[in-house]
Amino acid sequence: STTGGDDVDPSADSTDPATLSGEATVNGTVRDDETAPVEGAEVAIAALGDELVDQTDSAGHYTLRVPVPEGGGHIYPALRARKPAYLEDAKPVALDDGVPETIDFNLERDWSSAVGGATVEDFTGEDNTNDGCGPGGLIDDDPGAVWGTNNTAGGQRIVIDLGAPIDVARIAIDPAAGCGDDASAALGGYELRGSTGPDGPFSALGAPDTFGTTHNGTLNTAFTGPAPRIRFVALLAQSPQDNSPGGDGEDFIDVAELHVARTPASAVGPTADTGGVQGVGTSGATLTGDVTPHDAT
Repeated sequence: STTGGDDVDPSADSTDPATLSGEATVNGTVRDDETAPVEGAEVAIAALGDELVDQTDSAGHYTLRVPVPEGGGHIYPALRARKPAYLEDAKPVALDDGVPETIDFNLERDWSSAVGGATVEDFTGEDNTNDGCGPGGLIDDDPGAVWGTNNTAGGQRIVIDLGAPIDVARIAIDPAAGCGDDASAALGGYELRGSTGPDGPFSALGAPDTFGTTHNGTLNTAFTGPAPRIRFVALLAQSPQDNSPGGDGEDFIDVAELHVARTPASAVGPTADTGGVQGVGTSGATLTGDVTPHDAT
């Protein structure tokens, strides 16, 4: 089964819809990693595609009426909850005719998602945006679109602005290749660094490491925090998984997705509260306010 043409992780299900003349009701609440309700999340039974989808309301609630065998039950391999700028959650669900089920989800926010406000601060190497493989592919919530860069001695570097300093709990990477490249171009050797400011200093987030073919196509935890007050995350793409002559890894390095999670209940900041502008003139104006540091209690 699949959730659509962009589903890179379909679930096997040999369900024959003609046998499903019964009905079960599934409802629940989708919350974020702070337990706040997530409005506008899409919840769907993967096996039934676009035919069985609901979006959460302002309280995070959803309801699905799911076909099952009359008088019997069925196990669907994946009930999925997803929303841009959040990590998708999926779980198998066993349903019986006429029996309501409550299934809740917790979606982890991705602070490196462009939909959530993250941006590419800087990068080295060629800009392949016109070919659909630009640096924005790293933070676009689409594992089918990658950041593709040229493979040179020392590798390439990309810096992502998370939009605010956060206490980083975890960083995950999908190193898969794309943009028409074969699997040899998938990210191999890498290093992560973090900083409060765009000009550094950047400190190491974990030790340098290497991805292999078994890591491709899924988000793999590359760093576990905490790392306080990080706004800028630098990924050093040092080498492809295979740079043998004749493969695309000889010339390119690709990375599919970056995911940055915040430590729950930690501060986001600094924040600033300002009053009205005073003394506006041709040469300037006065603006006063209060700045709350990131780690204020």
